[in-house]
Amino acid sequence: MVLAITVASVTWKAVWIGVASSCITGGLVDGSALLEAWRRDRAVLRIAGVRVGYLHQRLLWIIGAVFDVSGEPSDVGSALRDLHQASVDLTTMMPAVVPARTRLVRAMESLAQMEEALAVAVSLGTQTAEAERFEQLDGALRSNHFYVWLKSASVTPRVLDEDSALANGAADALDVVQTQFRFFADRGGQSWWYGQLP
Repeated sequence: MVLAITVASVTWKAVWIGVASSCITGGLVDGSALLEAWRRDRAVLRIAGVRVGYLHQRLLWIIGAVFDVSGEPSDVGSALRDLHQASVDLTTMMPAVVPARTRLVRAMESLAQMEEALAVAVSLGTQTAEAERFEQLDGALRSNHFYVWLKSASVTPRVLDEDSALANGAADALDVVQTQFRFFADRGGQSWWYGQLP
């Protein structure tokens, strides 16, 4: 009887040791996998964030070409909203740009670069924990009045923006991009070279 209890006790101890060891091993494996997934997510997010910084830069170039508005990036949105009945003429030459090109060519070049950056950012970013952030950025830009006009600006390169719809649309697009810019600038580390916004 004592022998049977002792054997049963030893057997149960062995069972519990096996269960505990399996749980610990499984926990370590799961923890390691989670850590690796977090590192990968952070690396992909950093690269996607750099594309947002590049996109922001190109959008500022487009705004400069279309409205001749420049200055501190944080002030450009309010400068656009202060424009009233802006006369847009993309057939004129860009000042101090080499090689010489029209405002339309400059805007279209920058738009192509911006769209490529947006596509890469969205493609990478939607694989991360911040997927919704990239979906919102993409949706807001693609439905933006200024962005829609810009894609067909070669058809109407001269426009009188009487009701300031284009200028306000450009300011709205810039606000959307700058919101995400700030998020990624805060997390960019050494790989971030696009400056900061107050």
